[in-house]
Amino acid sequence: MMDEVERTAYIVWDVFYTCMSERFKDYKGRKEFWGHKHLKAFRRIAELCIQEGYDVADFIRTGLDLLQKNHAYITPKDFATAEAISRYDAYVEYRGDSEPEKSWTSQVATFVDVSMRTIPTFYSDETELLLDMHQPFLAWFRLVYPKQISEPLFQRYARLAWTELKTDSYLRQFVRKNFSEKLAELERRMGCFNDAVINRG
Repeated sequence: MMDEVERTAYIVWDVFYTCMSERFKDYKGRKEFWGHKHLKAFRRIAELCIQEGYDVADFIRTGLDLLQKNHAYITPKDFATAEAISRYDAYVEYRGDSEPEKSWTSQVATFVDVSMRTIPTFYSDETELLLDMHQPFLAWFRLVYPKQISEPLFQRYARLAWTELKTDSYLRQFVRKNFSEKLAELERRMGCFNDAVINRG
C-alpha cells in the first residue's frame, strides 16, 4: 500500500513524462516508476506539492514553460529546487488558478496524434491505447475521454484519477461540468469530493 507521498510521486512521474512526450517527441527515459533513477526527485517534488498545496500537473506543466533549458538536458531534478518553486509561485500569483481547459486540449491533441499512428496497427481500439500506462495520458483523461464509461479503464485508473482530481478543485469543476456521468461514477467507486462552488471571478 502506497502512502500519500508515494502516490503523489507516482503522479509526478506520470505527469513529467507525459508532458515531456507531448512537447518533445524524442524525449526518452519514462521506464517504470519503481526503481527509476530519478525516484528520489519524484518523491521530493511530491513532498513539495503536498506541503505547498500545488496541483502536480500544473506545477510540472508551468515549470516546463518557465524553464529555460535545452529539453535534452531537462530532468525531474530541475523541478525540485528552490528556484523552481520561486518561479512557479511568482507566476501563479501573476496568472491566477490552474488551466484545466489547456490540459484537456493538450491531451486530446496528443491522443489524436498517437491513435492515428498506432490504431489498428499496434492497438485494436482506443480503449486498448488508453489502457497502456506507458502512453502519455493522465489518469483522469483516460477515464473521461471515451464516449461510454469503460470498465477496464476504471478498474486500472480510477484510484490514480481520483488522486489527480483531489489536488485541483478547478480541474474537478471542469470535469464535473463536461463529463458529469464519468465523475459521478468515479465518486461512486472512490468517494465524493464534496466540492463547494468556486467563483473564478
